[in-house]
Amino acid sequence: MKPPACGLNPVGRGLYPAIGRFWQIDPLAEDYMYNSTYAFQENKLGALYNGNIAETYWKTANDNTLRRYAYTYDALNRITSGLYNGGGHTNRYTLKDIAYDKNGNITQLTRNGAINTNASSFGEMDRLSYAYYNGGNFLVKVSDAANKVYGFKDGGNTDNDYGRDANGNTTRDKNKGITSIAYNHLNLPTRISFGTNKIDYIYDASGTKLKKAVTEGSSVTTTEYAGKYIYENGSLTFFSHPEGYVTKENSAFKYVYQYKDHLGNVRLSYSDMNNDGAVDSSEIMDEKNYYPFGGTHAGYNTQVQGTYHPYGYNGKEENDELGLQWMDYGVRNYDKWLGRWMNLDPLAEKYSNLSPFSYVANNVVNAIDPDGRLIIFVGGLRLWAGNSDQTWGKSGIYYSDVFNYWRTKPGEVNSFGQKADIVGTFARIHNDNHHMFTSGSSHWNSQADQRRSEGVSKAKKFYRMYKKGKVALADNETIKIVSHSQGGAHAAGFADQLMTYKDADGNSLFNVEVIYYITPHQPGDITHPDGPQGYQWSHFNDAVTNAEGWMSWVNGGSGHAIIKNLSSINQFFEGTILGGEGQPEATGATGNRNGHNVTDNQQNIINTLNDFCKQNPGKCREVELVPNNANND
Repeated sequence: MKPPACGLNPVGRGLYPAIGRFWQIDPLAEDYMYNSTYAFQENKLGALYNGNIAETYWKTANDNTLRRYAYTYDALNRITSGLYNGGGHTNRYTLKDIAYDKNGNITQLTRNGAINTNASSFGEMDRLSYAYYNGGNFLVKVSDAANKVYGFKDGGNTDNDYGRDANGNTTRDKNKGITSIAYNHLNLPTRISFGTNKIDYIYDASGTKLKKAVTEGSSVTTTEYAGKYIYENGSLTFFSHPEGYVTKENSAFKYVYQYKDHLGNVRLSYSDMNNDGAVDSSEIMDEKNYYPFGGTHAGYNTQVQGTYHPYGYNGKEENDELGLQWMDYGVRNYDKWLGRWMNLDPLAEKYSNLSPFSYVANNVVNAIDPDGRLIIFVGGLRLWAGNSDQTWGKSGIYYSDVFNYWRTKPGEVNSFGQKADIVGTFARIHNDNHHMFTSGSSHWNSQADQRRSEGVSKAKKFYRMYKKGKVALADNETIKIVSHSQGGAHAAGFADQLMTYKDADGNSLFNVEVIYYITPHQPGDITHPDGPQGYQWSHFNDAVTNAEGWMSWVNGGSGHAIIKNLSSINQFFEGTILGGEGQPEATGATGNRNGHNVTDNQQNIINTLNDFCKQNPGKCREVELVPNNANND
């Protein structure tokens, strides 16, 4: 079933006028913000040039009022304020005075908002101060010097508010009346007790939630999760579809469609209630608007038609029962009013420079939790390491040789005089900070088939790690693979093997979405797997892998060629970089390798993928190379 028309036209850069789609449009089309059911726009007046979002604007047909946030950041790209303006109410929903300790934990914030029950009076809603155990990462107390009832609810306790277990999981929250929390071996809560009331959870062996039971007095409400089908007390209540969900009301099913912003936040839900093929403001079912960090605005457009749908910020389930107010992200839980996780990051060892409880490194307007995606980087020939360089898990990105493989070293630039960070480039294009690294380096005289077999072996290791819980993947998580040089054949074998694994229903266990081949070695001897998209960058004058190139001359195989099985949905980008008009001099195999180096390809990758993003709304977002900023930090 197609979504009903909403009178929307694609007219503004950064807007989301079509459901679940990203449009590149004229940012000066001001009238659009006043003539649609829902509109959302970024950087309308000004822009930042390091990838951070400076402003967001939105308006809905509920009241046709244009609202905005203007954001400020510190030198580490952490948000320090979100200044609100709209409807003549400057700072009504402002978040400001955000400060952090050296670990990235929030130490204070101030939040304005509604300060009475019917949300008719507004002022300073929260003025929070955070205290940590011995100056570390474990939160022990939060004090609110403003309103203690709305926003964050301060219980006014004289001793510590929070307790923790040996793994760092929250076990007590006196502000919410939580007396104890029990966890399983995956650090997932199995019971949250509020005195005699409680919430119980049941999971399968992999940690997927199957059931929730809320006991309040003598009443027990159960919610069961069967994939996208959700049952309450044994009856089907709704199931999801790509553009929203289907709910059951009065023994009939009703399609509900949703607008989401750039973070996947549900902003507006609507349904064609009279089945006339169009939607007006009377058919808006729910509207949600958010503070930075995810708290919801109160005081405008909060009416709900039909059954309330408990999914909002980042599209995650809101667990508000018994006053819990946690967001369920699958592998851990998030408190939107505190702006931090309540469980330890299962991948904390990969991000040792960050607090394991900080949410998306506190860059909450530009990033989402990395649990939903994974990018795997497969490097090329490293004569000093060969294929012995296995960098899964703990060493990760912080293994210096691997880190420097994908970026220019500190104080250095590429052949174009620019800092380069290929990891940062793909992270920004896909809005994704969940990465793993491995080496596709093989013997200097190896052939493509041998490297493909090594990729198959590496995928088997990845699968074993997944089964042991050492790799955390969310439901419907997509995997993207970025490869360079010898890593191309390795990546093809890796993806081929991953796609052989099935779940209990016979469906693919891993969703490999795309493989990027950057100056692949012996490309004509590589076969791209069926299924994923593929993108290849090769250069006529590549001093390593073209027909006359050094490696091709040494160990044979194909030179400049298209990888086999790249279909019409894929892209082959060829040409010459380095040595052309207005470009740096090509200095051969012992110099800059005439464009073979991965860091010399950054601008080329950005140019071509930006074109792809324009032609394929919603798949990715455009990025800009900032000279000497690595595009990427």
